[in-house]
Amino acid sequence: MKKISKISLLIIAILALAGCTKSQVCEANILGTWGESYDTTKFAFDGVLRYTFDDGNTYSLYTSNPDGSSQNTITGNYVLASKGNYIQKFTGDVTITLNQENSDDSNATYVIVKLTSDEMAWQKVGTTYSEGTWGSDYRHFVRVK
Repeated sequence: MKKISKISLLIIAILALAGCTKSQVCEANILGTWGESYDTTKFAFDGVLRYTFDDGNTYSLYTSNPDGSSQNTITGNYVLASKGNYIQKFTGDVTITLNQENSDDSNATYVIVKLTSDEMAWQKVGTTYSEGTWGSDYRHFVRVK
């Protein structure tokens, strides 16, 4: 009986420490810098596009052409939302809305279809996935730092 209770306690501790599983999306995973990245055999993404998200719900977006001769950084706010507005751990229908500062053309909203500690993918609200929309409606990122 003692073995069973020790095993049960160990399993509970492991589950508690594991936090987010691969299928879950955790708000804390979004913090940091993400570079847009795709399978190069299917989509040639030239240039650099990096989002940096902080825990104050602000982001910066750095863009550069391939040779670095044209660089730009913009900032803005982001809002994460899910059904029931519970975002500590969630598994479905999570959106991110990007509000670029000093822009009339802001409020781009995406469904977060994947968010792990090293990979993230978004699908623009109201669109469906297809390889032909990579870089516009479908966005894929890998963690830079």
